[in-house]
Amino acid sequence: VKTESTDFIFTKQDSDEFLLEISDSQYETSWMGQQQIVITFDATLTKDAPISAIVDGIRDGIDSNATLEYSIFPYEDNQTLNKTKTDSVEVYTYGIKINKVGVNDEVLSDAQFQLFSDSNCTNLIADVVIKDGNIVSTHTAISDTNGVATFDRQAEGTYYIKEIKAPAGYTLDKTAKEVEITSANVDEDGYYTIRIQNKKGLLLPMTGGNDAMIMTT
Repeated sequence: VKTESTDFIFTKQDSDEFLLEISDSQYETSWMGQQQIVITFDATLTKDAPISAIVDGIRDGIDSNATLEYSIFPYEDNQTLNKTKTDSVEVYTYGIKINKVGVNDEVLSDAQFQLFSDSNCTNLIADVVIKDGNIVSTHTAISDTNGVATFDRQAEGTYYIKEIKAPAGYTLDKTAKEVEITSANVDEDGYYTIRIQNKKGLLLPMTGGNDAMIMTT
């Protein structure tokens, strides 16, 4: 709530309702010249927010509504004529699609990835997927038989993808990949696509010991 040199009491009533209290003196001081009060708010959409429409797990439009209820006679007794105003913001989510390939562009399945919000890969982000008709959270995306792994329902922003398990016979790509999602750089299906390549690796014993070394091609 922003006004000129006026403080108001703004208290939380329950999980989604707030009460704005205005005293007689504040009313007389602030609105005698038909001045306005403007209420603005910022909200963060959480992962467990209800999703009304699911289309391929992506670009889910979620309405974030705010309703203002007020009386046109706030200081008159026995007046029940109230008014409401509602404003709505539609929120979209996007996805990251990983195409996992080898050195000859062969598709690679069973590679495992995790998503982070920081370049040091310490803040792990949960992915929200649909399983048996239910929305569940997971922290790992696995490439399928087409070499595709996805992270769905992510907000616009910068993310870091880290491979945590390479396909059998290939070396692990330890470099975190930075991706930036915006509404302007995703494909028509709502996915930002990145190609991650692995080299082949052979596990051979080292001379004079029981340890092993990896040979790559």
